[in-house]
Amino acid sequence: MKRLLLALCCVNGLALNATAGEVARLDGRTIVTDADIAGWSAAQACYGEGALTSRKAAFMRLTEAAVADKAMRGHGGPVIDDKAVAEDAARIDKETQAPDILACIKAALGADFQRVFVRPSLIESRLRLFLMRDARVQAPARAKAALARRRALEGSGLESAAKELGLHYSSASYSAGPEPIGALLAGTPQGKFLDEPFETDYVFQAVRLLHKDGKGGTFEAATVRKAGQDEWFGSLPKMTLEIYDDGLREWAAGLKGNPRLTAVEIKKGATR
Repeated sequence: MKRLLLALCCVNGLALNATAGEVARLDGRTIVTDADIAGWSAAQACYGEGALTSRKAAFMRLTEAAVADKAMRGHGGPVIDDKAVAEDAARIDKETQAPDILACIKAALGADFQRVFVRPSLIESRLRLFLMRDARVQAPARAKAALARRRALEGSGLESAAKELGLHYSSASYSAGPEPIGALLAGTPQGKFLDEPFETDYVFQAVRLLHKDGKGGTFEAATVRKAGQDEWFGSLPKMTLEIYDDGLREWAAGLKGNPRLTAVEIKKGATR
């Protein structure tokens, strides 16, 4: 506890001495300041030893959230307004399993609690649901599963069609019951395909029933992974991310494999 309090006091000391200087802008709008970074780091210190409190971690968390928020607003995703953030803050208050940590976070951030702590978390959860469920985002994956079914029906068979299209082929058993695949196959004649691709949270499948009896049966499937952050962010027009901190800019520019950064062009912020 002494170590936690010491870490929190030290970070709060930085916050008191920090300027309100800009750290980053996204398409001309300020998204990260020194005060934001200090506040976020102070809040993370509430999780105790081992928590990520570095300037880099704070910068990336806040920047990733801003990029995702702007991308969703401009490309058919949810608009996360102040009301939604306030509602999520109320949910956190009601559902928290760690009231002491939450109280510490609120004390560290004060009036910035909803903006710096709640909003980025809400953006992340809404982004996951949007990408998983949006028909436009997932249209290419759905179409590929439908194409596998069509080619199999044309005579090549599902395993050959899957191989040709670079899809995963498998066969599996199912049990009769309320599960979605079982319910769909219960009404499907043996040897026939489902009319539409079977959808889960993560994949589309072209499915053909191989055998069934009163207890269940077996089916074969060609599986297409749903589009995720890599595909979606990589498909968007580039946003401009101006970073005024030389160290953070050089660090971010050297990162590989971060899908949010594929959606931005990193530039040096103009001197003021």
